[in-house]
Amino acid sequence: MNYLNATYSNINDVAKLSPDELPIKPFDLINFPGDTQEFNLTVISGTNNTLNVNYTSYVDGISLSLDKSQIIFN
Repeated sequence: MNYLNATYSNINDVAKLSPDELPIKPFDLINFPGDTQEFNLTVISGTNNTLNVNYTSYVDGISLSLDKSQIIFN
Protein backbone atom coordinates (compact mmCIF):
# COMPACT_ATOMS: atom_id res chain seq x y z
CA MET A 1 0.00 0.00 0.00
CA ASN A 2 2.85 2.39 0.72
CA TYR A 3 4.14 1.87 -2.82
CA LEU A 4 0.72 2.57 -4.33
CA ASN A 5 0.20 5.64 -2.17
CA ALA A 6 3.64 6.99 -3.08
CA THR A 7 3.37 6.24 -6.80
CA TYR A 8 -0.22 7.03 -7.75
CA SER A 9 -2.29 10.06 -6.83
CA ASN A 10 -5.50 7.97 -6.97
CA ILE A 11 -4.92 4.32 -6.07
CA ASN A 12 -8.47 3.48 -7.20
CA ASP A 13 -7.55 4.45 -10.78
CA VAL A 14 -5.10 1.56 -11.25
CA ALA A 15 -5.71 -1.65 -13.21
CA LYS A 16 -3.47 -4.69 -12.84
CA LEU A 17 -3.22 -7.67 -15.18
CA SER A 18 -1.85 -10.95 -13.94
CA PRO A 19 0.14 -12.73 -15.27
CA ASP A 20 1.74 -9.89 -17.23
CA GLU A 21 3.70 -12.22 -19.54
CA LEU A 22 2.77 -15.52 -21.13
CA PRO A 23 5.29 -18.17 -22.17
CA ILE A 24 6.20 -17.73 -25.82
CA LYS A 25 8.37 -20.75 -26.50
CA PRO A 26 6.20 -23.02 -28.68
CA PHE A 27 6.92 -26.14 -26.62
CA ASP A 28 5.83 -24.30 -23.45
CA LEU A 29 2.43 -23.80 -25.08
CA ILE A 30 1.79 -27.00 -27.03
CA ASN A 31 3.35 -30.42 -27.54
CA PHE A 32 1.64 -31.69 -30.70
CA PRO A 33 -0.09 -30.10 -33.71
CA GLY A 34 -3.72 -29.45 -32.80
CA ASP A 35 -3.07 -29.08 -29.06
CA THR A 36 -4.68 -26.10 -27.37
CA GLN A 37 -3.78 -24.15 -24.25
CA GLU A 38 -6.13 -21.92 -22.31
CA PHE A 39 -4.95 -19.05 -20.12
CA ASN A 40 -7.07 -17.27 -17.57
CA LEU A 41 -5.99 -13.71 -16.90
CA THR A 42 -7.07 -11.80 -13.81
CA VAL A 43 -7.73 -8.07 -14.08
CA ILE A 44 -8.25 -6.05 -10.90
CA SER A 45 -9.49 -2.46 -11.06
CA GLY A 46 -10.54 -0.11 -8.29
CA THR A 47 -12.78 2.14 -10.38
CA ASN A 48 -15.30 2.08 -13.23
CA ASN A 49 -13.25 1.41 -16.35
CA THR A 50 -13.41 0.02 -19.83
CA LEU A 51 -10.22 -1.78 -20.84
CA ASN A 52 -9.49 -2.72 -24.45
CA VAL A 53 -7.67 -6.03 -24.80
CA ASN A 54 -5.05 -6.12 -27.55
CA TYR A 55 -2.72 -8.95 -28.45
CA THR A 56 -0.25 -9.82 -31.16
CA SER A 57 0.24 -13.16 -32.82
CA TYR A 58 4.01 -13.18 -33.25
CA VAL A 59 4.77 -16.89 -32.83
CA ASP A 60 4.84 -18.74 -36.15
CA GLY A 61 2.42 -21.65 -36.27
CA ILE A 62 0.39 -20.56 -33.23
CA SER A 63 -2.88 -18.67 -33.47
CA LEU A 64 -4.30 -16.68 -30.56
CA SER A 65 -7.94 -15.85 -29.93
CA LEU A 66 -9.90 -13.93 -27.29
CA ASP A 67 -13.45 -14.42 -26.11
CA LYS A 68 -13.77 -10.70 -25.20
CA SER A 69 -12.06 -7.65 -26.67
CA GLN A 70 -13.20 -5.34 -23.85
CA ILE A 71 -13.45 -5.67 -20.10
CA ILE A 72 -16.02 -3.33 -18.55
CA PHE A 73 -15.99 -2.52 -14.83
CA ASN A 74 -19.15 -0.97 -13.39
